[in-house]
Amino acid sequence: MKQLGLTGFFLAAFVLAAFAQVTTGRLEGTVTDPQGASVPNAKVKVANAQTGQNFNILTDDKGSWVLPSMPTALYTITVSQPGFKTVTIDNVKVD
Repeated sequence: MKQLGLTGFFLAAFVLAAFAQVTTGRLEGTVTDPQGASVPNAKVKVANAQTGQNFNILTDDKGSWVLPSMPTALYTITVSQPGFKTVTIDNVKVD
């Protein structure tokens, strides 16, 4: 079974602050295989560790995904695709 590569699987939490305090951030990433090729239509599940609220998204044809307005919290991100090993990343902080 192939493994989803974390090379290029960049998670970023950006605080979008202007003149007022903002309580949301952005999560985004790219899913690649071990050879660096993009993995389109991979399922990305983002779970709020405190509330259990889930956000689900599929990667685009370049393996990219974006959740633009996430409440500040700790999240667990799980990426899965048939034929690949499922990858889970815990304690992703958005603040």
